[in-house]
Amino acid sequence: MKSDILHKLAGALEGPLESEAHVVYILVEIRKLLERAPNRKYDTLRLCCDWALHVELWRNKQIVEILERFDKALENGNGLTDGLISDYVSLSRFHDELADFVVENELPTQVLGFSPWQRFLALYADVVSDCPIYTGQDYPSKSIREIRIVTGPVRVPESVQIGNDVVWLQWRVECENGQVFSLAVTHV
Repeated sequence: MKSDILHKLAGALEGPLESEAHVVYILVEIRKLLERAPNRKYDTLRLCCDWALHVELWRNKQIVEILERFDKALENGNGLTDGLISDYVSLSRFHDELADFVVENELPTQVLGFSPWQRFLALYADVVSDCPIYTGQDYPSKSIREIRIVTGPVRVPESVQIGNDVVWLQWRVECENGQVFSLAVTHV
């Protein structure tokens, strides 16, 4: 069974990424393999798969860690520019764990290259943009009501000159007090 899933996943990872459905299929196959793993590594990869596949993320332990980091960043008065959250909002942890996962499973690594990863991120953002991370009883956040990735045009600071082929993720954080923070980040 595992070899069948690996074979399907290898095929999906070999070609160019064509659609949101293609990205979701890759994440589904990865999630199947993660479910069969005897250990619980790849927490961020699991979270990113879950975020694309579920409306609510109540089973994923990383949500609490993310909310704690966002709370701490806001408490420190740094808004969303705090280094505590940079690896989450840039999705660099996602990339790193996906890289480890594909290498460990001897899968094609093309998706990890600069341009394919930028395409993957853009499609992934489209997938998860309609599934905000809500807080509430299951997510005891001190100050955050909702976190989401917003698609559409991203306002990038004029001082930043990286290139046109870079995907920017626009994060929106709504606080319990009604305050809203936006942050544009990229993974380069």
